[in-house]
Amino acid sequence: GLIYRARARSEQGELDEAARGFAAAREPVRRHGHPMQSAELDVWDGICARRRGRPGEAEGRLARAQAVFAGMDSPSWLALARMERALVRGLQGHAGEALRELAAAARVTRRLGDEKELARNLLFEARVRQVAGMPVRAPLARALDALARLDYLVLLRKEADVAGPLLVFALGDRALGPRAQRCLPALPDALRQRIERVTEGAGGPGPPGSTTD
Repeated sequence: GLIYRARARSEQGELDEAARGFAAAREPVRRHGHPMQSAELDVWDGICARRRGRPGEAEGRLARAQAVFAGMDSPSWLALARMERALVRGLQGHAGEALRELAAAARVTRRLGDEKELARNLLFEARVRQVAGMPVRAPLARALDALARLDYLVLLRKEADVAGPLLVFALGDRALGPRAQRCLPALPDALRQRIERVTEGAGGPGPPGSTTD
């Protein structure tokens, strides 16, 4: 349906088209959908808004979805909404809250046995720490190792807004550099070339405060 097509566009990086698709789905879902379908729309629309650099919009949609899923027996959806909202809160500068919420979401995801979502959670943790100027090497190493082991490097393409700054750091870090090099082919060409230009120009390790374990 409309939501599926818009989500596919979002994950392919066609973000403006995806946003229009989510907007077009609003009225049909409001008129004919179940409350859970409306919350699912909020999750995917919120993720798209975050990818478009609109954290305020993203946080509102994800908060609404999280509240709906909290009243339902749907732990996987609640964990997803909680994890995605935590990332946005971290990007907004609320690192402590974000890390607590990511940890809470990870506990549920671990019980559900979803290793790919745990790897996504680690990637989000690393980005929250990076934005806050906190040590990032350990969670980023675990995330990149998990993505490689699970053959899930495509996540870096889907989450290019998160992965890009982390890979810039990783390529300038002696411990993480080889891992990051293995990840580059998974990225969209334009993003990979931009990262390579940045790292070639930097010629040194990542930013201060993010190089400790």
